[in-house]
Amino acid sequence: MRISKLAILAGLTCALTLQASAATWLFQAFLSGDQEVPPTDSPGKGVFAFNYDDATNAIDVIFLDVISLTANSTTEIVGTHIHAAPFGSNGPIIVDFLGGGAGSWSGMFGVFEYTQAGSLILPEDREDDLFAGNTYINVHTFKFGGGEIRGQINLVPEPATLVILSAGLGILAARRRNR
Repeated sequence: MRISKLAILAGLTCALTLQASAATWLFQAFLSGDQEVPPTDSPGKGVFAFNYDDATNAIDVIFLDVISLTANSTTEIVGTHIHAAPFGSNGPIIVDFLGGGAGSWSGMFGVFEYTQAGSLILPEDREDDLFAGNTYINVHTFKFGGGEIRGQINLVPEPATLVILSAGLGILAARRRNR
């Protein structure tokens, strides 16, 4: 019996899909005042990275560090949230970093670090927003109650994906050159 190339490709695709059905994904965001809607004049900047488990919807913060906020103490940070909305739009809160003992801020004089106490949970119906880049994190302070700094959350491609993509593009370029 002869197996076609198409059948082999379909089988490999199914195998890869099954393998990826329960995975941990890396996401990141770079925060600044000019990403707020409307933009703020805050000199604050921040970096955020977390792992997301698509089987449990758990968000495990790797780091969330900010510098040059207008806040002088952690008591002046009044909120930290993930919202659902595309870049340039405001949206509803879907994950609260400070509610229910999820974590806390440490530091002073505009330099702060968030420490997670337990996993944050992304609502199941918001997973598509996360993977589509339609979520953002922002840090609210007394001076900027609507949000001082904000960053759109993006999926970080895994190194193997980048290698495969590069190889595929290289093969396509070589084939085009040979024609």
